[in-house]
Amino acid sequence: MKEIEIFDPAMCCSTGVCGPNVDKNLLRIATLIDALKNMGIEVKRHNLSSEPQAFIHNEKVKRLLQEKGADVLPITLVNGEITVTGKYPSTAQMSEWTGKDLGFVPVRQSACCEEESSDGGCCCGGEHEDSNDNCCCCSK
Repeated sequence: MKEIEIFDPAMCCSTGVCGPNVDKNLLRIATLIDALKNMGIEVKRHNLSSEPQAFIHNEKVKRLLQEKGADVLPITLVNGEITVTGKYPSTAQMSEWTGKDLGFVPVRQSACCEEESSDGGCCCGGEHEDSNDNCCCCSK
């Protein structure tokens, strides 16, 4: 089993899945990690705002942050090696690293997703964002 660690940018909570405008990638990765946890597989996550020491104690993460700044976050390590930077790993990557088929894992919907935008569609940013900049998009 490979050890997976994700170093998240500063977020309001441990998963970043909070507030009215939830990033669909944060929702996806939180759902995948939760599914893996239910399968007995732990993926460690470190939030810059609540665990800054984890970023300082990992030399590879610390060096990358010093060289490229916080825009390089999130950073994913697999068995201590940096594998993904600047975005969250794909579902396929998580499946490969854990040996589990995660393609079936649905992204849970937040309360926001049950609302419709003013034009009756799901808002995912850009043309689908309503006049109040509300996002109601979930990956289905």
